[in-house]
Amino acid sequence: MFVFMTAVCGAVVAIAVFPTPLGASGSMPGHYPKDGNRLSCISEGYKCAGAGYRYATARASGWPWARYGGAQASYSSFGPHNCTLYAAYRLKKNGLKFPGWYDNGGSWYRHVSRRRVNERPAIGAIAEWSTHVAYVESVSSSGITISDDNYGYNRTTRQTIAWGSAHWPSHFIHLADKGPQWPRDFRDVIFSSKEWDGSVVRWLTDSGGNRRLIPSRSIYRCLRKRGVKNYGLQPDRIVQLLPEPANRPASCRQRRQRG
Repeated sequence: MFVFMTAVCGAVVAIAVFPTPLGASGSMPGHYPKDGNRLSCISEGYKCAGAGYRYATARASGWPWARYGGAQASYSSFGPHNCTLYAAYRLKKNGLKFPGWYDNGGSWYRHVSRRRVNERPAIGAIAEWSTHVAYVESVSSSGITISDDNYGYNRTTRQTIAWGSAHWPSHFIHLADKGPQWPRDFRDVIFSSKEWDGSVVRWLTDSGGNRRLIPSRSIYRCLRKRGVKNYGLQPDRIVQLLPEPANRPASCRQRRQRG
């Protein structure tokens, strides 16, 4: 009979009973670098973690330690390791109070409103896979950089995951973000996308956020002369987050178009 239950990466367990380590694709050491991803840090201690996370600070963190896997962490010679503990620790550092629930990595999304779960990364968001959670450190046109702790593997990591990677998170949970959801700056810019037949199409997103087809090279050159930035070819995952194309194509004469 379970006496007390709390959150870990993979399964809810009783105190002193450790499940088989499950981890998440995209976070297990040894899977990198491949598929455009870069493992920049791996440590059996805590040097890859952020916000001062280590044994002493995790244990003194309050609700992250008590409810998000402190007692169920696996241990290295440096101290405890658990993805849920680290993610909760980072959220508390961002100002989040105990949300009133706790669960395993892979099940956090079940406890928050739909508006807080989507496919748009942001600094401070929680990236979630089927059995793992990690903290989003940064977002760029190259992808996301995450930091995490790993139950069973007993190590912290920091890595970049490319847009469109097979290791991309299932979704992002926005509880205590420290930056806007991405893509945030696709306004008054040119970008390209690859169509189903392999052809490349240029688009303009105007100041209103509308996506418009650039119908000719002359209009493209005119826009560039007017100082419109060109973000180049974008992965499908980014393009899918942008608005559907507007009916009217882009024009160089009038930058602020609507409808």
